[in-house]
Amino acid sequence: EYFIFGHPVTMSPSPEIHNVGFRENGFPHRYGRFDAPDAETVAAKLKTESCGGGSVTIPHKESLLPHMDGLSESARVIGAVNTITKSADGAMYGDNTDWLGIKNQLEARMAGSGAGGAAAGGGTVCLLCGSGGTARAAAFAFKRMGAKRVLIYNRTTSRARALAEEF
Repeated sequence: EYFIFGHPVTMSPSPEIHNVGFRENGFPHRYGRFDAPDAETVAAKLKTESCGGGSVTIPHKESLLPHMDGLSESARVIGAVNTITKSADGAMYGDNTDWLGIKNQLEARMAGSGAGGAAAGGGTVCLLCGSGGTARAAAFAFKRMGAKRVLIYNRTTSRARALAEEF
């Protein structure tokens, strides 16, 4: 079994999407919702033999980090996981793919506008609104895209500065 882990997740379309994918590709898996307000309950479910991992959403993207046996570079740098896989021995590996969604959308839009080469040449200037988890993923994406300059707008100046210093 696989799950979307978060709170609340009752409205998430993830189970419908993943279950269709499993069925169409001939996989016997099932994807459901696991709604829990605390990370310890999620970690306990992840440790069960029947659970193969899943997707992570708020509020657990950061709080599940200490429960991981390994992290991808992106999860480590961003400081959050949105995907957890388990190996045969039960070890849990956390990844963050949010940055890829941001990067791929921006590159596609930039290519469509004729600005696609700017990212490759490092001429891109980006505006980042916020300094939370999604902003961290966006900052990671901008760095990977070779952005020339990133402007950070946030209501708390100290958090914006901290994000700027880190990325």
